[in-house]
Amino acid sequence: MRAAALSLIAVALLQAAPQGDAPDFDAGRVLPSNGDRPIPLAPGALISIYGTRLGPAVGCQGYADPQYRETPSPPLPVQMHAGTLIYPKFLCGAQVLVGGIPAGLLYVQEGQINFKVPQETPIAGTAEVRVVYRGQASQPVVLPVGLAALSLETPAAVGMPVWLKVSGTVGGDAIHYPFDILPAFFRCTDIEVRRNGKLLPRIASMATQAIGPMSGSGPACGSLALRGTSHRLGRIPLHLVYRFDLPGIYEVRYTLRHGWIPEQSPAFQSSWTPIEILPGSRAERARWLKEMAAKAPTDPVDLLTDFLPSILGIPDEASLQLVCQYLYHPDTLVRRFAMYGLTYWPAEQADAAVMQTTRTRGPSDVTVEFLNRAAKLTAAQADSIVRERYPLPAVELSRYPAGRGHRDLSDCAGAGFASRHGCAGARGKCPVRRRRPYCRRWR
Repeated sequence: MRAAALSLIAVALLQAAPQGDAPDFDAGRVLPSNGDRPIPLAPGALISIYGTRLGPAVGCQGYADPQYRETPSPPLPVQMHAGTLIYPKFLCGAQVLVGGIPAGLLYVQEGQINFKVPQETPIAGTAEVRVVYRGQASQPVVLPVGLAALSLETPAAVGMPVWLKVSGTVGGDAIHYPFDILPAFFRCTDIEVRRNGKLLPRIASMATQAIGPMSGSGPACGSLALRGTSHRLGRIPLHLVYRFDLPGIYEVRYTLRHGWIPEQSPAFQSSWTPIEILPGSRAERARWLKEMAAKAPTDPVDLLTDFLPSILGIPDEASLQLVCQYLYHPDTLVRRFAMYGLTYWPAEQADAAVMQTTRTRGPSDVTVEFLNRAAKLTAAQADSIVRERYPLPAVELSRYPAGRGHRDLSDCAGAGFASRHGCAGARGKCPVRRRRPYCRRWR
């Protein structure tokens, strides 16, 4: 009743308002607080309007009621603390109407208004937004309402990365990729893709990428704990789960679950949204990979949030050789992410590339783990790698027992730098080193 009465009063004020120097703004200047891209309006969301003649020259700040809170919108029962605070609906002569309902005002100034979307706002469709200042109303600006909006972060083509941008209350800063050390494991986030009404098959999942026993800790719907801050938020690499072989129009649907088990009911599910994949060629991908390699970052956060997931997904030889380089990166997460990324290639092709890399650069912890996953690394091969990579004088070599290389290679790969540090890099993981002459050389 109270909301309906306020809406009627607002409509009456608009009908009586003169249209002289009225407030002015457009849809592209209605942005989330501390954001630079428009998002759908959702109940409780904090939004900023930038324009002209929106309020007084000297800004006014609105303060929340210290005693009372709003009841959250039923479709969005869980909200941030600020989303349910009660702010003044009229501040320094200014008012914001969303679908005719007055919004709570946090700040009002000539060029900017910060407001909170009313809890009565629907979560689908559109709503007219107006600013009223000193009795003069702006023209209505029609904006989408909802909990999430889907779009491509940049134009995407066949053979290139396809990053989906998820904006809104259940997207944006809430999405931190990678979700897991497995590139294609999105945990509680699920993306479906269809073409001509038919769902695309998934090319990778947790089941296809897990190597050996897996264990984890922390919240089920969390993200990979990075050793730094990521500034690439609200984006999901579709090409790591689906293959976009043909140009044209596809449709995507975003689902957020309470847990990562698919049978659980979703907390939110978007509508199907069309995206376009442009034509592309192998030559264009080859040029792009060459450019990526030339400007590859060194920071682990940049490697895990953008570089490595961008080059994964397409099983060509050039990207395979590029990924193999990161099996020796100083950061453990980078090495392991690259190792699990090798599952995008056919097993024989990946095994051959890792074996050759190990012979050239020596073993690392992840190269040995990858080759050991299905007994691909035989004792004879391990002996050969150890003897080729760490040559010994004939008198010492005669004392080295054949068939021990498999164990020794695993022992001495510990820190991922066997090619540089030998056994010393394993931090004492070569047991009984006094009886292993090849280990003494790097003590």
